[in-house]
Amino acid sequence: MKKVLFLAAIFAATLSAQAQKTPEAIMGACPGTPSWESVADYLIRQNFCVPLGCESDRNKAIDGYYKTLQKAREDAHKAVNQPARVDNTDAQKRAAQLKKQENNRQNAGAKFQSFYNSLTPEQQRTLANCKSEEESMRAIQKMGKWEEFSALMSGTETPSDNGGLTKEEQKWLTMDLSAEKASAYGKIADAIDAKNKVIIEYREAYKKAFEKTFLPLSSSIIDAQEGEAVGKGSGNSAALQANLKRELDAFYAKWAPRYLQAHTAVLDAMRAALVVDEKVDKQADINNRMAGMGPLPPIGRATYSRAIEYVQEAYDILLGENWKAPEE
Repeated sequence: MKKVLFLAAIFAATLSAQAQKTPEAIMGACPGTPSWESVADYLIRQNFCVPLGCESDRNKAIDGYYKTLQKAREDAHKAVNQPARVDNTDAQKRAAQLKKQENNRQNAGAKFQSFYNSLTPEQQRTLANCKSEEESMRAIQKMGKWEEFSALMSGTETPSDNGGLTKEEQKWLTMDLSAEKASAYGKIADAIDAKNKVIIEYREAYKKAFEKTFLPLSSSIIDAQEGEAVGKGSGNSAALQANLKRELDAFYAKWAPRYLQAHTAVLDAMRAALVVDEKVDKQADINNRMAGMGPLPPIGRATYSRAIEYVQEAYDILLGENWKAPEE
């Protein structure tokens, strides 16, 4: 019996952990970016396996990276799209409290205006010149109007000057996040632009290298192998393959590190923006509470949107090419 209860507790804890997976945890579940050598080897094997005579067109490091990343993406979407279980009771109570404060304010204001209108012009000027509530009360007493004023205001709850807002609510409702958002989100946009620039330059360089070097060498290898197969070749296909491999290695040694550096800069900018996203979510939650609504569900939060964006960006490590899963 104890064992059953223990297993049930473990199962419940696991479900709770899944449901509460944070944006930081979603990002942290993504594997580290593979080495540029692994990326280069994968691309070379995928595109030139036949002329190079590769035994396999796979790279284990890249396949392992994407296998882990796929699991991270599946878990991320489960966390973000889980059914919302939000209790709005506290938010509704808070909204009712603020509504009551506003009603009290309006009631007190209407009564005070009625009292003010009953005064002589000179008494009105005296009251208008008071700089504090205490000074106003003393002025009313000197006018001999205190009993009349007290009777009029009797039973009226005096509203607070801040409309019933707590210090935290005042802080978040008046906070201007525009500058922080512009800075953080602008850095992401700049990093993406820089990465796209590398992709454009890489594709132009690849086209030239392919037409000038990679394609002619590949064709020469095929021709040499066909001749050797019938005993008429020069026997230099192995040398040609070695030459092609050197050319490919040199090409990707230039472009793969540069591309992955730009790719990492985008991920870094997204992680840094999470601090601002948290403030955006906090401000939204406060506004919702003022309106009688509970916190936003994960799918509606800036932090979780950023985490999903991060996971998607982590897929793009292959210089603009898509990963091809190994055949089962």
